Order: sequence, then structure tokens, then C-alpha cells
Amino acid sequence: MQLQLAGIPAPQSRPASNILRIAIFWLLLPILLYFSTRGNMLSKPSAIAGNYTSAPNDESTARGRILIAGSWGIVGIVMFTRRRTLIAALKENGVLVALPCFAILSTLWSSNPFETVHRGAFILLSTIFALYLSRRLTPEQHLQLFYYVGVCAAVLSLLCVATLPAYGIGPDGACKGIFGHKNDLGVFMVFLASPALHLPKQRGLAKVVRICFLLLTLVLIAFSQSRSGWLVAIAYAAFFFGSTLLRRFHRRSRSILLLASVVLTVTFGSFVYENYAAFLELIGKDATLSDRTEIWKAVMASILKKPLLGYGYGAFWQGLLGPSADVIISIHFGIGHAHNGFLNVWLEMGAAGLALVVFVFVRAGRQCLRLSDWSDSIRWYMGVLFLVLVSNFDESFLFNTNDLIWMLFILAAAQIASLYRSERFERGRRQLIPALQPRGLEAPALQSWPL
Repeated sequence: MQLQLAGIPAPQSRPASNILRIAIFWLLLPILLYFSTRGNMLSKPSAIAGNYTSAPNDESTARGRILIAGSWGIVGIVMFTRRRTLIAALKENGVLVALPCFAILSTLWSSNPFETVHRGAFILLSTIFALYLSRRLTPEQHLQLFYYVGVCAAVLSLLCVATLPAYGIGPDGACKGIFGHKNDLGVFMVFLASPALHLPKQRGLAKVVRICFLLLTLVLIAFSQSRSGWLVAIAYAAFFFGSTLLRRFHRRSRSILLLASVVLTVTFGSFVYENYAAFLELIGKDATLSDRTEIWKAVMASILKKPLLGYGYGAFWQGLLGPSADVIISIHFGIGHAHNGFLNVWLEMGAAGLALVVFVFVRAGRQCLRLSDWSDSIRWYMGVLFLVLVSNFDESFLFNTNDLIWMLFILAAAQIASLYRSERFERGRRQLIPALQPRGLEAPALQSWPL
């Protein structure tokens, strides 16, 4: 019964190993829930500076440092139990490991080396943890684990709004639940609701629970009053139905249809751009996207001063005491990031760091197009990368420390690469068997090759 609840198949030969896996599954759930709030679980709205930003990680308080240290201590112990698994995952995903390594390397030219090393250590830990999860659990277990995280986040957010309004409701009356900011509630709930759409079909009580969970996430996203959350939810709905349709076609036909979809999207985007003022007014936004356009102009001016390598990871946004002072003075209010993940990466790690991020997206997209079978788990990984891409247009979720979105980004990219390698190997084996059989080599000898 416990195995079915955890969604973990029971191996026939090693019951002790299976018990350990179940224990790890449930031990990691509250830690991932904590990371989904970016270390700001049940923080008071007054602790969040400004109405123009999602909440930063709460590392400045003693409570925050204790929780973060405790969470990473438990994660470290869990990963230590499977050292070989972790090492294999690191070797297979050199490109993904290069992302935090480049962030740490930026210490050499950082305007604040201590902050770069400090944040670099946490982004490296986050990346290693995501790669561990990619190798330790199966795709089905990933769906189940993050589905449970989403259910816990949604229920606790509802309870927080209902019973602890001083924590669950922001100063503007918008719901933020257990998260640090209304934008975090809106965007993160889209990420955490996505596994429920890709789980195997269920019956009875499990089906009712899943439907209620999806309805609750829609309510929370709506009452968060986060326009970012609304737009991300609409974009993901379009992706979900589009990918459901495309999966029915052959790989080559799918690529052609996808190209046609891109053309239609660009056409529609051009129409929206020409009438963006009316569109923004429809969703309650002004033409500056709540001053985001002014932020981007000021950020670009700083980027052009150090376009190739940037100011160093985590070194730019230091209030009025760092290089961010020019941006803050220019826009006349305080912020802690560029409100665009790609601009933020360019600002901190230059064009070189941005090129690494773009390469990861392009490689994952190319691998997805070459996969012949878009299973539910593959579509979820694709959806995660799509959500990371879309959500970073008006918020900054790339390279955030102790942040579930970064972990999901690494996990999805690693899993797509792994599934692509497995399918390519299987395709090559099928082509090799007919070529070898006439020479006297029997097919069963190849059947035992490990996948």
C-alpha cells in the first residue's frame, strides 16, 4: 500500500533498497516544498522589498540560514548514499555542470568576489541535487514526487490565506499563500500543477483528488492577482494541448507542424505587439508592464558597459552600494533583479554565460524534435523547459539559488538528454541486428546490451 502511494514500483530482489528509496522519496518532499518557496515559507509581506519583484531567497535572517543549512545537510546525506549514481550523472551531463562552474569562475572578474563564491556554491549544490534526482528516480517517480509537492503547496497556501492572513495575503490584498510574493505563488503553482496533467489515468478517489488539486491551483493563480502567473498559465495550457495534438504524428510530420505553429505564433505575436497597449489594458497592465520596460532600458545600459563577461555572478544587485545603484537611481525605486531572466544572466555573466544557457535550451529542443515517442513524462520535461523559457521573460528565475525552478530546469534538460541517448542507442541496435545476422551473429547476443 505504501509503495502505491509513493508511486514507486517494488523490485523483487532487494526489499531493503526499496525501503530506502521510499524513505528518501518522503524525506525529500518537504525539502522540495521548502525550495518551491525559494526559502521564504510563511514570510510576512512586510519583509519583501518592493511591489515590483518576486521574493528573493531569505538568507539574511538566522531562521533562513538555519533552514537552508538544515535542508542542504539532509540533501547531502541523501546524495552520499548513492555516490556512484551521482558521479555517473555528473559525467553524463557536462554541459549542465558547466553552468554553475562558469558562475563560480566569474569570481575572477567579479565586482564582489565573496558574494559570487557564496552564491556559486549554492547554485552548484542545486545543480548537483537536480542531477542526482534525474538519475536516482524514474520519470514516473519524478511526476509523482512533484505532484505531491504541488498538492502540499496548494493546500498549505489555502490554509495560510484562510487562517493566517497576515502571512498569506500581501499588502495589496493579493494572495501569496506560503510563498514570499504573489508572483511566486502565481508562477510556481503553474510549475507544480503541471505534473498532474501528465500522470497516468486514475480512478476513484485518486482521480477526484487530482481534479480538486487542479481546480485549487486555478483559484490560487487567479487570486494571486499575478499577471505573470496568469500569462504563464495560459501559455502552458496552449503548450499542453498543442503537444497532445503533435504527439499523434510521426517525427518528421511533427517537425513540419511545429514549424507551422511557430509561424502562426510569430504572426499572432506581431498582432499583439501592434496592439499591445489595448491587450495590456485588458489584463490590467500599463504600457510599461509595471515599469518593466524602464527597468530593461536601465539594465541594458549597464550590460553594454561589460557585455562579454558581465559583473560576476550575484555581484551586480547590491542596492545603492554596488553597480546596481545606476539602475536604481535611473528608475527611482529599489529592485533586486532585472525582471528578465536572460537579461539578468547577461548582466551578471555576460554574453558568454548567456550563450551557455541558450545552448542548453537549443540542444534540448533539438533532442525533443528527434524523439519518436512523446510519452507523458517526456512531455512534462518539455513543458518544464517551456515554462522556464516563458516565465523568464518578465521575471528572473534563472540561476536563482535554493530555487525549485532552477532544479526543475536542470532535471528536465538532463532527462531529455538521457532519454534521447537511450532512444538513439536502441535505434542503432535495431539497425545493427539485421546487418550482423547474415554473418552468423545471432540476435539474442545483442538483446542483453544494457540500456
